[in-house]
Formats: sequence, C-alpha cells, structure tokens
Amino acid sequence: MYEEDVAEMDDHKEELLGVVSLDKKSRYYYADFLHKMGYLLEVPQTTTATALVFFHKFFSTFTKYDKQLIACSCMFLACKVDENTRRLRDVINVMNKITKPDQEPSSLLDKYFLQSKDVVADHEQIILRALMFNVRVKHPYKYLVNYVACIQGTEGLLQLSYAIVNDSFRTTLCLRYKPNDIAAAAIYLAARMTDYKLPYDKSEQKEGNSTGEEDSGTRPWFHLFQTTQQTIDGIILELDSMYRDHRTPIDKS
Repeated sequence: MYEEDVAEMDDHKEELLGVVSLDKKSRYYYADFLHKMGYLLEVPQTTTATALVFFHKFFSTFTKYDKQLIACSCMFLACKVDENTRRLRDVINVMNKITKPDQEPSSLLDKYFLQSKDVVADHEQIILRALMFNVRVKHPYKYLVNYVACIQGTEGLLQLSYAIVNDSFRTTLCLRYKPNDIAAAAIYLAARMTDYKLPYDKSEQKEGNSTGEEDSGTRPWFHLFQTTQQTIDGIILELDSMYRDHRTPIDKS
C-alpha cells in the first residue's frame, strides 16, 4: 500500500458511500466496460454485478485513481469473492483486448504483463481498504425470480425484468436501494413497457370504492415484497433518466 493511497483514504474516511462523485457518463462507460470483461471472461452475470458494486462504491468516495485499472481490479476481486476465480493473466488480457484490440495477448514473461500484474494486485488492496474489507454483496436477481413466480408472471416478463436489473448497474441505485426494491421496480417497469397487467396497481381502485382506499382484502402486488409505490417510482425515475442518457429504452418486443 502506498503512503499517498493511505493518506487519501484517511482524508475521505467520513464521506458517505451514497455521494455520487463520479460523473454519470464515466459510470455508464465503465459499467459497459465491466459487462464486456465479464462476457469475455465467461463469468456469471452476478459476478459482473459484484464487480460493478465494488466500482460504484469505490468511486463514490475516491476520484483520483485510474478508472480502467480500478475496474479491472474490481473484476479480479469479484471473481475471487464469488468463487469464480480467473487467472490474473486472463483478466489483464481481456482488459487489453477491449482497450487495445490489435495487441497480442501477454505472455507470463512479458514485461508489460509483469508490470500490469503488480499494478492490478496493488489496486486490489486499495479497493479492499476502501471497502473496509466488506465484500458481501446481495443482488436483485434471486428476488426477481421469486417475485415473478409469486405473481405468476410470464417468461418474457422475467427476461425483460432481468435485463432492466442488468442495466440498473450502470447507475448507483445498487448503493442506495435494497435489492428487493430494485427487483420490484424492474418488474414494474417491464410490465409497463409490455402492457403486462400486474395483479393490482395503484391506478386500479376496487370497483365501488369511491374513497380511493384499498379494499381490506386487496393489496397492491408490491406489498408482498416489502416495498412501496414511492420507492418503486423513485427507482424507475432514475432508470428512465439512464435510458434517456445512455441509449434508447429497451424495445417492448
């Protein structure tokens, strides 16, 4: 660990993880970068998501580090944490394949590889210290499968909801909302985009209930999942903003 690394961390130790100090454009870019790394390394989507949580947490407090090296180190660490270990050489070669597609893969004795190996290993320790060695991460995916099953949703609804959860990791939603909230919001947005009728929606009041209150025997679907319409709306607002900024929203078809 370098002295300047320790000094910067001490200077920022009281900052909150929820502070968004890295601009959205950079977060979008490196989220896609990590998705490409995960695909080429053939790791599960959950491992890529773990790397993205580490990346967003790190850059919610520190900004002076090389973003590409931190992203690469986050993926290397996530592979270890999720027990989908990949060789450091493979992680470095994948990083270079994305950024320098014409460059030949590095060999074990290559000078560049030896230098990169040391740098990535150093950055892994920096990330661990920034995370205070707390590397446990819960993702929305397991909630998503259970929730869609509970409401007897279609396979298409599940797939689109899954894609929306993947896209949510381009943002810092994973730092500010619980995974079950994000899963519920993804289902709600997917249903809205495909005109899928959820069991009960806040816009659908029980017939004959002129007060607009819920019937005692009928509750909105999301109550089953311990979240609220307000929370879901807040998440969807940010997802809509991300889709406007980053690319065209997911096609309904």
